[in-house]
Amino acid sequence: MSEEEKIIIDGVDVSECEWFGCTGYSCTDEYKDYICKNNSDCYFKQLKRLEQENKKLLEINDDIKDRYCELYKNADQLTNKTYRYKQALEKIREITDEYITDCMGSKCEGMEEIQNKINEVLNDN
Repeated sequence: MSEEEKIIIDGVDVSECEWFGCTGYSCTDEYKDYICKNNSDCYFKQLKRLEQENKKLLEINDDIKDRYCELYKNADQLTNKTYRYKQALEKIREITDEYITDCMGSKCEGMEEIQNKINEVLNDN
């Protein structure tokens, strides 16, 4: 329907309303317009407003779905990265374990600090 065929009253296209197009002795264009403008909450206008609101809500719902999918994808990627980092830290801990058992003196203190930090990080997850 073109813009010219639409009849907007109270924010609603009433051109499809069966009562707006009345015929008869008193149903002139002025009379139809007057009745329609003075009945802002008729059933037809209420229905059309609900349809408009429903359309907006469906668009919002689609947007929320898209955002949820994006967040889920990001969370999955973060989980995978976290798992890989955890594996790397466990490997570093194994290497420092071997190094600590092979060394003597002050060199081992630095390794023990590294190992303590690794254990702290791994135990927090």
